Amino acid sequence: MSELIKTPDEHPDKYLDMPQGLEGYWWETEHLICVPFVESRNEGAGNFSRFLEDIESKGKMVFFPTIVSARLDAILRKRGYTEAVSRMSELEQKIHGQEYCDGLAREPTK
Repeated sequence: MSELIKTPDEHPDKYLDMPQGLEGYWWETEHLICVPFVESRNEGAGNFSRFLEDIESKGKMVFFPTIVSARLDAILRKRGYTEAVSRMSELEQKIHGQEYCDGLAREPTK
């Protein structure tokens, strides 16, 4: 089993809206982009692929916590995402009752 990626311990000042064709939200800090929830409104429209290309091009670690869709999991793993763990904010810890969450992440390409 490969070693888990640990994401930077950063949390957002605000959440960002998804581009057209996608539902959900994401946030960005100096070193990390986190996408807690994303869902495509139009199957096969390429909206998710364009969104991925956009956020991956920013040169930051990208983290998708709590992957629930097998399709999304397969897409991310094919693009080089691996298992990761992230420390939740204090508010998230109170809501979810745990300190860490897991998901998939990708280090920035150099």
